[in-house]
Amino acid sequence: MTQRLLIPLFLTLLLFGALPPSGHAIVKSPDPFKSVRARLVKDGFPQEKVDLYFQEGARLFAVKGVSGYFMHNESKLNYGRFLKESALDTGRRYLKGHQAVLDATEAAYGVDKEIITAVLMVETALGSYIGSSRVFEILATLASLSNDDAKARLWKAVPANRRITRKRFEKKTKDKSEWAYRELKALLRYGDQVGKDPRTFIGSYAGAMGISQFMPSRILQLGVDGDKDGQVDLYTHEDAIASVANYLRHFGWKPGIEKEKALRVLMRYNHSIYYARTLHDIMDALKRQS
Repeated sequence: MTQRLLIPLFLTLLLFGALPPSGHAIVKSPDPFKSVRARLVKDGFPQEKVDLYFQEGARLFAVKGVSGYFMHNESKLNYGRFLKESALDTGRRYLKGHQAVLDATEAAYGVDKEIITAVLMVETALGSYIGSSRVFEILATLASLSNDDAKARLWKAVPANRRITRKRFEKKTKDKSEWAYRELKALLRYGDQVGKDPRTFIGSYAGAMGISQFMPSRILQLGVDGDKDGQVDLYTHEDAIASVANYLRHFGWKPGIEKEKALRVLMRYNHSIYYARTLHDIMDALKRQS
């Protein structure tokens, strides 16, 4: 995923209050990020950095990306495709191609290399698709939904035939805005930690990053520098592999773990029993023919 990490940023700033050639004043658009920016400064982030990160103003409001949060239907995801022979063959090739790293990680963390591979298969097709959303925009937009204008703008953008109920929308935007603000802060801290502009990270519409699809807070908590280069970079296979192992061990994975306990651990990665069972089935299939 490192090859898709850097995406050119917009270079044009919003010029609120300017007069067009016609002489008619442009009506200022409400800044959906005003309260988010103020909270970040209050929480200790330098004003100059916050101003830089939000310099594109309302253009950062990721309506298209964030609306997926209010239309997503877990039951429609086809996890079964990962159990087809063609997919399993890809998993076997990955096990062989990264054998040294996977063997060393299994020995160090007590987490089966086949389950690590299964997670990466389902999350990003072993790194071939990490998402196409700018994580900063997604998290900033979700964080802004405590603002009534931002919330109304998003509601209008969701197709009427795909909307959840207004009551659920109100509750979800409230919950997600607080969660996203915490993740946004974690993203900024992670960017400082690795010396990268947080606006350059690419991930899913949910804000998950890297080959292993960690949220920023999980990177800070459980990310591992697998290749020992001094940085946790989940867009590299070595770091993603070690971080998945660390994550699963943290939540209780042990050598020879029983299936029911394993499923509970896997549901900490994605709270779906369908997801967890698929990962376990992939692991069993890879073990049988590895």
